[in-house]
Amino acid sequence: MTTDKAATRPSTLIAALPHRYRAVLHLRIACGLSITDTARALNTDAASVRLAQHHALNLLRHQLGHPGTCRTPGAH
Repeated sequence: MTTDKAATRPSTLIAALPHRYRAVLHLRIACGLSITDTARALNTDAASVRLAQHHALNLLRHQLGHPGTCRTPGAH
């Protein structure tokens, strides 16, 4: 596998995410937890989970080269 292909493997991209984003994606997608259960597991609120998931998925889309899907967090 070339370096470029290795850099776009899902596991590599996910590993590069901030810890909180990885934790949210793991609990929501791999474990199938609801937003409420994920918030409880991470000792946070549902809005924070939704926001972290949104930012994590946007970062992954951006890294995969899907332009126009990644906004800077906090930008409106």
